[in-house]
Amino acid sequence: MAKRPRISLCMIVRDESHNLAECVGPVRDLFDEIVIVDTGSVDNTRDLAKELGAKVVDFPWCDDFGAARNASLDNATGDYIFWLDADDRIDAANREQLAQLFASLDETPTAYVMATHCHFWHASMPVRKVTHARLFPNHPEARYVYRVHEQILPQLQKYGCQIEHTGIVIDHVGYKDEATHNRKALRDLRLVKMDYAAHPDDPIVLFELGITYLRMEHHNDGLMYLLRSLKVITKAEDWVRKLYLSIVTTLVRLGRSAEANSMALQGLQNFPYDASLLMEYASLALTGGDYIGAEQALRRVLSRRDTNHLSLAEPVAGVEQDARRNLATVYRMQGRLAEAEQILQQLLADEPEYTWGWLSLGYLYLQRGHLEQAKLTARRLERCPLGTAYALCLLAEVDKTEGRYTAALNNLTKAREVAPQLPLVRIVRLETVVAMQAGLEDVAIAAHEVLQVDPSNEAARQVMAEIQAAQTQSQLRSALTSSIAFDSSMRIPTYT
Repeated sequence: MAKRPRISLCMIVRDESHNLAECVGPVRDLFDEIVIVDTGSVDNTRDLAKELGAKVVDFPWCDDFGAARNASLDNATGDYIFWLDADDRIDAANREQLAQLFASLDETPTAYVMATHCHFWHASMPVRKVTHARLFPNHPEARYVYRVHEQILPQLQKYGCQIEHTGIVIDHVGYKDEATHNRKALRDLRLVKMDYAAHPDDPIVLFELGITYLRMEHHNDGLMYLLRSLKVITKAEDWVRKLYLSIVTTLVRLGRSAEANSMALQGLQNFPYDASLLMEYASLALTGGDYIGAEQALRRVLSRRDTNHLSLAEPVAGVEQDARRNLATVYRMQGRLAEAEQILQQLLADEPEYTWGWLSLGYLYLQRGHLEQAKLTARRLERCPLGTAYALCLLAEVDKTEGRYTAALNNLTKAREVAPQLPLVRIVRLETVVAMQAGLEDVAIAAHEVLQVDPSNEAARQVMAEIQAAQTQSQLRSALTSSIAFDSSMRIPTYT
């Protein structure tokens, strides 16, 4: 029986004494050697690494993650490389899968793709998946490229390495606080600018520069580089999915819906079953009154015909749930209320803690005039994850419908204390001040507050246009309805 290939664990670290043992300890016995490249630690990282059995290599930091990773490869003697960052974690179940994969390795040169689940600082922020080639042959000429968001898979493919997707998941906890996320964004911007100076026409560099600007909320700058990247690509590889999606969502945020719709269609020509692009297209179609187009896109999501692909920051869960909920919204907007309720009831039977399903059901009851059922739904919504603020918004909608504007505003004040940046809180407040015939100044302030957190909100933009055109209060009230304000976006509202 052939002996399995030797496997080297390779890492690059600096000042990771708080992370190293938790990262390496549970898996160190799986490897034939551990190579840790230290880029300048001033804590006891190097000593801890040696205690874990690692060969420690000093590497003076040169503003280049790719170069540091290549130093780890240069010092590895295994037939295969497996890499981790110090803020990665492998649980017991995935450790077992990893051990089974290692035991099955043969001489066929294969790069094994694994999912990294990125966890963020606020519980409402969805866990996002990034896929990497985590395990690959130690080919002497295959090395990482780029200073940041470094890549080796194209080099491995160049030398005949095939790709295999696995079900192994690695948790990444490096974004558990906002300050760290912002600091890394600034660092990444500096490094990717250095790559850009050297390779101004590289589509991946342009893409990474655009994405980094978006992370920093510089949307116009980000969009400029993303569009330049799209212009120079020569092949629709997997990462181009994220390029199209980022352009679409940025155009939506900037209020350029027609361009966003055109770009979504262009992206779907290349990736016809990409769930994220289909969801964005469905949202745009619904906003534009194209209910047939929205329904077709959502049913394509639910067909589950997308293939395995390399992903960049896709939501780990909830796409199918959202597609079903949004299909109910399409039916509701068409007046097919019984069908909408049937979809939502079945969805909630399958997913009883699905916060946004209960919220959509509550809005359906509002539309049907079933206010008591809407109240009961709000009470049930309170028990869902992150449901308190949404429940208060739904109760405020009931209050507004019944003409109890002070009660509505009180509920919205409570909701805002829980979730200061939640767009729905501000949208319902805008509707309420319009309905109670508040002064134009108060209406303008409420509309402005909506646009602060949701610049593409059509209802708020319409109100501002009405005010600027000196329209009457009654015309302002007729311009807004609860259903339009909420359903103009099918995205899960931000909860922070």
